[in-house]
Amino acid sequence: LRNCLLSGCGVAGRTPAIRIERVEGLTIADSRIQGFGPAAISIEPGRNVRLERIQVVSDEKAPDRVGISISGGSDQIEIDRSSVALSLGAAFSIGWPVEGSPPASASEAALAANVSIRNVLSVRNAVFVRIGSARAVDLRRNTIVDPLDTPLLVGPPPKDRPPAAAVRFRGNLVAWTPNTLKRLSGVAAGSGDRPDVEYGANLWFSP
Repeated sequence: LRNCLLSGCGVAGRTPAIRIERVEGLTIADSRIQGFGPAAISIEPGRNVRLERIQVVSDEKAPDRVGISISGGSDQIEIDRSSVALSLGAAFSIGWPVEGSPPASASEAALAANVSIRNVLSVRNAVFVRIGSARAVDLRRNTIVDPLDTPLLVGPPPKDRPPAAAVRFRGNLVAWTPNTLKRLSGVAAGSGDRPDVEYGANLWFSP
């Protein structure tokens, strides 16, 4: 799926603009999504899905919406050379269902595994990546401009699901206007005392 422009999609603002459900081996590239429901793209579940050169733009301040949601037992998801802006609650939500998601199958497995987000630009979203129940998440070489809350938020997993594990945040650039960033990283209550999150070499910059 290539060279698409989607605007004002999502039934009455209650469904994602693109829903990828029980799909394996899909690439979406060179496309723009603006004006959408709870998420621009929802992958719940998908396997071997690649998103590249995707532009997600919110037409309004929408703290209850996310750019791209990955959940439902998704595995082997790659996102590369894309951008998400402006003023969303999170550019990416991993391992946490959004409104309108299909019910996940009964399982004790993580809601997302083997997720790679690289070379992405995030502008003025509250959170760059929000993680619930996910395993093996690689966040590398991204540019995060003016996050309003925190670049990375690890929250408590949904009921009966394991917490985040093997999350790697490295080689990223985080730049923010003075007195706007609330915290460098966040771990929500109920996430466990020591979530498995590794911060490698990142560049943190505020002029």
